Amino acid sequence: MTKFEKGYYICGHPMDGSEKEGTEPKNSTMEKFFAVVEQRGIGVIGQFSPFITAEEKTGTGCARYISETVGETMNFGLYEVKNDGNTTLGEFSKPDNHVVHSLIITNVSTKKVTNCDVFMYNWPTGSVPPDETEALEMI
Repeated sequence: MTKFEKGYYICGHPMDGSEKEGTEPKNSTMEKFFAVVEQRGIGVIGQFSPFITAEEKTGTGCARYISETVGETMNFGLYEVKNDGNTTLGEFSKPDNHVVHSLIITNVSTKKVTNCDVFMYNWPTGSVPPDETEALEMI
């Protein structure tokens, strides 16, 4: 049997409840998203679409599940999600497009703290990168 040192979870971004299927709103999946991060000990989340607001839901992107402001906390059910720092990655050809947001995720019921980084590639809403360079750099 082969053992892997690292595990990967591939999933869609969480929904905030403003999304719709037809005319019916979908349920927020924010709390469940952070429950998986906590339960599986996920240390890095790859974010490859920009955050968008409810008013922009016709565009390509995802609901805001973290604050991009250092020190700011967002609450999702049992989870407090605090931005503990932002780092621009200078080794990329366009460093301003590659940012790591360091999170402190606290389960307010159990007081368990999980640290997780969100590696975010910031491309413009509703578009794709102009060439493959930045995608290849991420790989």
